[in-house]
Amino acid sequence: MADVSPGQRVLTAGAISGQRGNVVIIVALFLTVLLGFMAMAVDVGLFMWEKRELQNIADAAALAGVQELPDDPDAAVEIATDYATRNGVGSRGWVLQSVMVLPAGCSAEEEDCTVLEVRVRHPDAPFFLGRVLGLTTATVASRAQAAIQSPQLSDNVMPWSLRDSVRRRARYGDLVTVKYSAGGGSQGDYGALSIQNPRCAGNNGANLYRCNIREGATVQIGIRYPTEPGNMRGPTRQGLQDRLEATDADCDTFEEVFQRVGDSWRFRSDDCNPWSEAGQGSKRVVLIPVISDDDDPGRSEVTVLGFAVAFIESFDCPTGNQCDVRVRFVQAVMSAEERMRFGPYNPMSDIRIPRLVG
Repeated sequence: MADVSPGQRVLTAGAISGQRGNVVIIVALFLTVLLGFMAMAVDVGLFMWEKRELQNIADAAALAGVQELPDDPDAAVEIATDYATRNGVGSRGWVLQSVMVLPAGCSAEEEDCTVLEVRVRHPDAPFFLGRVLGLTTATVASRAQAAIQSPQLSDNVMPWSLRDSVRRRARYGDLVTVKYSAGGGSQGDYGALSIQNPRCAGNNGANLYRCNIREGATVQIGIRYPTEPGNMRGPTRQGLQDRLEATDADCDTFEEVFQRVGDSWRFRSDDCNPWSEAGQGSKRVVLIPVISDDDDPGRSEVTVLGFAVAFIESFDCPTGNQCDVRVRFVQAVMSAEERMRFGPYNPMSDIRIPRLVG
């Protein structure tokens, strides 16, 4: 082993001491950066949580208020504002930035007020650990848009056609008698429709019509459907018997199914909503295709322009051309379901779907 002079030993020891000092400095810098990242992670996590809370409030307020559209834009703004306030906006530094019906300047008379926007924010959300980096406050904001939409396609539709003038004359909630024969003095002029249905495969004519009443058909707005000639008294009676016998006992009356809220009706529970998975046993609530008064439902094709919501109360088809079906029409607001396809608000449909759109 080579000899090492005392001077060399001193130099080596000094080098080691200097390296240890450098390590201490590096570790200190690293810890400072690490603590900074941890501080930012904690604060960012808190801001994300607050943003989710504000988003939930904005979503719920928009959905609550939009149900008044397009009829009453002022009520929509008032309800959304009240809902946001009752859920924490105005405290904790949370601010209701704006509640606005879109498009701006829309008119309820023109039925174009269909979107409600809610903006909430916390303009001075405080940093906590970030203060060590000189950060004090940040702005956290959320926005929600909800729209009233209408079904463009739906199942659970009866193979009947309802003239728009009859739909408009009928008072919501009142008992209305509709006839399938074109008899004078009837309150509704209904014509049977021939609608192809996978559930009724192999059927046609009267058998298809009967099956469509029992099972419900799938119908799309804007599509032309052929009419089914004939009085159809027997198939109407048989299809309705099968349908009403399959109705849940707890959803067998109008009062059990619907509750009135203002000028609209809502389902008391999903168990009586035939478009929900829980309501498959509810057979009295149906949609009826709305057609133009200019369409001739005698022997032709008719274009479906909208849907009327009806609760089937009873029917009486004793003999001959007599076949009266008694229903109650309602203007219903319901939650969105996968068994419908949605589109813009359609004033010729009596079913309204409040949905988040942005």
